[in-house]
Amino acid sequence: MNRQQRKWIFRFWRLLLAVGISIELSIGIPWAQEIQYFDIDSPQFKPVVLEIDAPSNNMDARAFFGIVQRNLKQSIFLKNSLRLKAYLPSENNATSPDLTFRLKLSVPEDAPAKIQYRLQNLANDQVLIESQVSLESLDNLRQRALRLSDQILKETLNLTGLAQTRIAYVQSTLDFKKNIMLIDFDGDDEQRLSYNLWINSLPLWSSDNKSLLYTSFTHNESKIHIQPTHRLKAQSLSFEQGQSLSGSWAPDNQSILLTLMQEGNSDIYLYELENKRLLQMTPWKSLETSPAWSPDGTRMAFVSDRLRHQFPQIFLYDFRTRKFERLTVQGPYNSSPKWSPDGQWLAYEGRVNGTFQIFKIHTTIRKPQQLTFGNYDSEKPDWSPNGRQLVFSSKREGNPKLYYMRADGGNMVRVTDAPDFVSETDPSWSRP
Repeated sequence: MNRQQRKWIFRFWRLLLAVGISIELSIGIPWAQEIQYFDIDSPQFKPVVLEIDAPSNNMDARAFFGIVQRNLKQSIFLKNSLRLKAYLPSENNATSPDLTFRLKLSVPEDAPAKIQYRLQNLANDQVLIESQVSLESLDNLRQRALRLSDQILKETLNLTGLAQTRIAYVQSTLDFKKNIMLIDFDGDDEQRLSYNLWINSLPLWSSDNKSLLYTSFTHNESKIHIQPTHRLKAQSLSFEQGQSLSGSWAPDNQSILLTLMQEGNSDIYLYELENKRLLQMTPWKSLETSPAWSPDGTRMAFVSDRLRHQFPQIFLYDFRTRKFERLTVQGPYNSSPKWSPDGQWLAYEGRVNGTFQIFKIHTTIRKPQQLTFGNYDSEKPDWSPNGRQLVFSSKREGNPKLYYMRADGGNMVRVTDAPDFVSETDPSWSRP
């Protein structure tokens, strides 16, 4: 081997290490079976093929399969790496050469009230999941399908699933009423939370997912509401210091950050729920809005136009050092920051050539990355509990609708199947 050949081999292995591919070498095993771990962050990552074998003569089994398929399709990270193929056992189906996993659903003849399922790794014939579910309860059927969807992602790609998470958002129709709604990750099991006659907006989950914080507007005032997800009655908060505009939970759910506006000026306050103490956080003569508490409770992100009127930027405040610092420096208008679950990134909306787009920025590196493009607004992003996806509202089809996309951008997929006249805005993902 000459020097040039050694040089190219060295570059090849350095590239593999740089993209994070984990390769397990063993003698006598074909190369196609040597890769034991799929690095879903690598640009070299190829689609993982999952084939689903579902019986066609059992309605419950088909419903179970439909729930699993829907949740796997909604996992945008896997949309480009997972091809679903439902087929009938009687059909002539040749095995694809790139087929990696197979999920087989069956209904035993001696136990028609059960669905058996098995997930198999075809590279080594290993059975990854094998169990059964009773058909006696439809609620149990759905919950087991959701758990199986998450299990499949964990076993195939070592990815924490999202099938058992929920989205809170604002829904409005032709009567212009705006209500807080809750839906499952797959867009199913819709539930209305707010039943007042006001305009409701900006819902946010508590860290234990037991309550929602949101803002309501009437013709002459606005209020912050705290409402348990299992109750129709909300606790209202109003303050002499001004009208409430938005809020954010502390990680321990004992305090909230909120925006209060009075005489054209808005500031951010910290409100302690138990002793009802209100502390002003931003004493500037400018507009400060959209507070967001970091997951570890040490920092606050917020929006301010203190440097240039009507040109808002995102700032950080450190509760330990009591220091403020500017985060975003590019673009004329940046707003609606939301922390990633690990506290390293902020997703936000920024205006580009007259339209709003979704960005993310690392709080240390501080180089913004634009994630959406097009001549339509995309706004109000929020992170999935596993940090792999974003939910946001976009006008790409006219009226704003909710969409999922990977946390590094790419293809979008609709969250719900709501008709065109329904608007969907202000999404908030349930906490980890």
